Amino acid sequence: MSEVHTHIKELAKLPDGTRFSAQVNEARLKFSPYIRDAIIVAGKGRPFVSAIIQIDFDITGEWAEKKKIGYTTFADLSQKAQVCDFLRKEVEKMNENIPSSARIKRFVLTNKEFDPDEAELTRTRKLRREYVEKKYAGYIDALYSDKETCEVESDVKYRDGRVSKIKAEIRVVDVE
Repeated sequence: MSEVHTHIKELAKLPDGTRFSAQVNEARLKFSPYIRDAIIVAGKGRPFVSAIIQIDFDITGEWAEKKKIGYTTFADLSQKAQVCDFLRKEVEKMNENIPSSARIKRFVLTNKEFDPDEAELTRTRKLRREYVEKKYAGYIDALYSDKETCEVESDVKYRDGRVSKIKAEIRVVDVE
């Protein structure tokens, strides 16, 4: 009984009243070799489904090199216009196989990897949904605005215990 209750609790309610599993869409996104992780944002009165996506740095980097797209860091690669456009096509492919009300309409690519040391993931690499939604509230606000970019500030915790802040401009990508 508790397992059924957990699954019902995990379903997001869409504006048309239907319920869907964010975890299923996250898993579908991760079928793309270019996507390492994703969190679906929906429900809670939000008018559509959106996503925060982390690229797979190695595989996306190989793609970029083949396309002669120069980059220096994870943050640089993730915000390249060509990478955003390419990932939009990956999201559109996933969207083809799901009901229109559950399709991703907008997404952002993170400028850093999700990290267990920053409590974004468990040690077994499962997203801590509530924590990530709180930490990435600026991304989520931008997803549900008319902005094409948003400036975010993040704390980065280093393995030696130091903490620093990084500011970045993140592209908000619309999906067909």
